[in-house]
Amino acid sequence: MQYAYDQAGQLQILPLKAGVTGPFYCPDCHGRLSLRNGGARKRAYFAHQQQCTKEGGESDWHQAGKTLLTQFCGQAGLRCEQEAYLDEVQQRADVFVPNRNLVLEYQCSPLAAAELQTRTEGYGEIGLEVAWLLGPRYRLGRTLTPAQQQFLHYRPEWGFYLLFLEPEQECVRLYHHIRKADFRRTFYQMTSWTLHQENPWNGGLFVRQMPQLTIAQQAGRVDRALHYPHNRLVGLQQWCYQQGYDLRQAPAICYEPTAVPPCQQVTQFEINIRLLIQLSEWPQFTTKQVLQLDQSEWHAEMPLLPPSYWRNWPLSHFLQRLVDSGALLQSGEHYKWDRLPEWSDKTPTKKTVLPGG
Repeated sequence: MQYAYDQAGQLQILPLKAGVTGPFYCPDCHGRLSLRNGGARKRAYFAHQQQCTKEGGESDWHQAGKTLLTQFCGQAGLRCEQEAYLDEVQQRADVFVPNRNLVLEYQCSPLAAAELQTRTEGYGEIGLEVAWLLGPRYRLGRTLTPAQQQFLHYRPEWGFYLLFLEPEQECVRLYHHIRKADFRRTFYQMTSWTLHQENPWNGGLFVRQMPQLTIAQQAGRVDRALHYPHNRLVGLQQWCYQQGYDLRQAPAICYEPTAVPPCQQVTQFEINIRLLIQLSEWPQFTTKQVLQLDQSEWHAEMPLLPPSYWRNWPLSHFLQRLVDSGALLQSGEHYKWDRLPEWSDKTPTKKTVLPGG
């Protein structure tokens, strides 16, 4: 096989990135894997150290999850069917709830973003909504991995969220209001719905404020990061040098005072820096020109969300902050500079904090 989980539960796909080491585990049976060199004519691959009784088939964990989902449906008075084959799209649903036009998919093993999108769109073409529930191997840590990000959903009352199914605890866990803040871990809240319990999410969910950072604290973290050669901000500093700027002198407005969507792969600080330097070369410009800038490295793949939820948010957000500060003048879709934010050799010390997201 070409993929495995590492000790931290993160999906690793061959060829491995630099620095990734074992031990590795099978996504199906959770048994120990060895990394084998395929030789001159074959690719490297993961092989089981002992015979895997689940390879190529369905794991007991997955079957237990489907059974639990049918129990939840029964408790709610909903008729459902396991492993329902839908001829119109030639797909087999883990659990199909016909009177709600709903498909429940329990995902324990790795799934490529393209396949996730294809399956979701297939259900949508025949008028079915699909809810993806994740297994233990996708459990959240301090940061969101691309494998987790691709399953993000959004609802106004829940924010960005992920659903997890725990067969051993007989519960569904909702990780809701998932947010990021620059230079901090991913922030989220969790609530559980246990079998034989009334749905606890009908009455709304309490939203906590995120921990706060001052601009000075953010600037200090940028300065410390520049001492580590492999930190992404070192590459940003080199790019700034090429443009005639020093990252350590970044304007205070480039430090982000709000929570940002969890689909971003880089800090909002980096996006703000790159956008400010590029826009500084244009005396005036339009919204369309800004949104045409290359954003390919900034976002994870998000097949379950319309691009309008997240793709243009970082750019539009920083533009609005520049307008609110008075540095940028706006007339409809047109902008022009009134004054450029100042790059200074003084570390920001203003006691501005991150408000709750």
